[in-house]
Amino acid sequence: MEKINLFLMDMSEDGTTTGVTRYMETLLRGLSACPDIEVCWIRLVHSRSKLIHRLERVGTHLEYMIPLPLSMEPILTESYWNNKYNSVVFHIIEHLFASKSNVILHTHTLNLIDLALYIRSKVDCKIITHLHCIPWKGLYNRNPEHFNRLYKLAYVHPSSETDLELVLSDWEHRSYTLADRLICVTQCGADFVRKGVAGALPPTDIIPNGMDDFYEKRTVSRKKDKLIRLVYVGALSPGK
Repeated sequence: MEKINLFLMDMSEDGTTTGVTRYMETLLRGLSACPDIEVCWIRLVHSRSKLIHRLERVGTHLEYMIPLPLSMEPILTESYWNNKYNSVVFHIIEHLFASKSNVILHTHTLNLIDLALYIRSKVDCKIITHLHCIPWKGLYNRNPEHFNRLYKLAYVHPSSETDLELVLSDWEHRSYTLADRLICVTQCGADFVRKGVAGALPPTDIIPNGMDDFYEKRTVSRKKDKLIRLVYVGALSPGK
């Protein structure tokens, strides 16, 4: 069987562990048992100390760390500079794709879709968008009024019509519509994409990364005096 060349791509803060980075570590442990899949993790990192891109082998996979500009947001929102930045990144990593076939770009951060599309314009490959969390729900921490308005649209007064307000940016929309496949970690995430995007979507899979939410009815009984033990995982933020 011909090997699959899998390129995982994400954007993160140096020195912090998020649900996505923990997921990536778990995924890599599983992929290490698949000899027919060659894995390279392209890590675009916000860092004030790491200034030089670096390629190294970690166990059975390659990791390519690329420092991000200190002010990335203006680049993402301005198409001209976004394209220029993507061309620079591709120049750095172009050699990784030489003589490779069966190439898959697996993006774990939605705002990397334009980089993935740029690579796809140069390399014969497929793009997978992996939706780890619903972007508009992050508004709870920084703009609760906007969050409450979208929450009402999504859950309090829902309709069968597409609600374009639920998709917050053009690059988020491209992540859902221009990928070759979409992976959601919950049924809720898949429902959101179908509700917030007009037109055709790529094939979509739901692969839970923890407890599933497939609307199964459960009956849990307990005594009133029984202590409930809660294990909390996540950032200490109002949204969590």
